[in-house]
Amino acid sequence: MPLRAARPFARQALRKRLTERLGGRGHHVRRHVPAGLRSAVKQRLPALRERAYEREEYSAIDWAHTQAFAYGTFGNIVVNVRGREESGTVSPGEEYERVRDAIAEQLLELRAPAGERMVAAVHRREDLFEGPHLDKVPDLLVEFEEYAWLGKGNLKSRSDSIWDRIEIEPGSEHSYVGSHRHEGLVIVAGPSVERGVKVSAGIQDIAPTLLYLLEEPVPTELEGRILLEAIDPGLLDRRPPEYEEGAAFRFGEAEEYAADDTAVVEERLRGLGYIE
Repeated sequence: MPLRAARPFARQALRKRLTERLGGRGHHVRRHVPAGLRSAVKQRLPALRERAYEREEYSAIDWAHTQAFAYGTFGNIVVNVRGREESGTVSPGEEYERVRDAIAEQLLELRAPAGERMVAAVHRREDLFEGPHLDKVPDLLVEFEEYAWLGKGNLKSRSDSIWDRIEIEPGSEHSYVGSHRHEGLVIVAGPSVERGVKVSAGIQDIAPTLLYLLEEPVPTELEGRILLEAIDPGLLDRRPPEYEEGAAFRFGEAEEYAADDTAVVEERLRGLGYIE
C-alpha cells in the first residue's frame, strides 16, 4: 500500500508519535528500512529525522529556560528564537541580536585549563553565507584556536563543568584525532590539464571548472572562477570559455537505483562500515 500524504494536523500527530517512538534509535532503525520507503517518508515528513535527532541529542535541555543551544562538534550555535524553534524563548530582532552579541563576547574570553585562548573567532552566519537557504545555517559559528577543541559536550546528561569527553560511539574508547581546516586539497588530472602547475583554488571554483570541461556555458551568477591555470592552453585557445547570463539551473526528475546498482552500493557501504 503506497504511503499517502497525511492531512496537516494528522501529519503533525504522526510525526510526533514517530519521533517519540524512535528517540535515540532512529539511526539504527534506518538501516533496516527499505530505500524506497525511506525516500517516501522524507518527502512526506521532511522534519522527522531532525526531530528524532533533537530528542536523542538534547534530552537534558530545559527548553523553556534556554536561550541558545549547540549541535554538531564544530561550534554550531542556534539561538532559541520564538516562532522559529518549537520552544523558542528569544524574541526576533533586538533581543536576538543582544543574545548573539553576548554569546560571541563570552566565547572569545573562554580560556583552556592552562590559560591559553580557545576561540579564534565567532562568526555570524550572514557574514559567511548568503542566499535563499541562509535560514538553515546556525546563527553563530565558532572557530576554535588551531582547531584544537570541539564544541559539543555530553548533552544527554547534566554536568557541572564545561569540560567533557565526546563519545564517537556509545561506550567506545575511540577519540577524535583531527578535524577540518580552512585549507584543503585540489587535484586536477586528465587529458585537458596543464601538467606541473600550482593551483590556488576555493571550493566555489570547482563547479565553473567542471562546467567548462564538460563543454557547458558557465552561468555568470556563479561566485567561483574557471581554474584557467590548470587547463591546457591549447584547449583554451581552441575553445574559449563561454559565459551565460541568467542561466537557469535545471534539475531532472529523481531516479531510483536499479536493484543490481543498489546491491553494489550497499555492499560498498557495508565494506566501509557504514551499514551492517
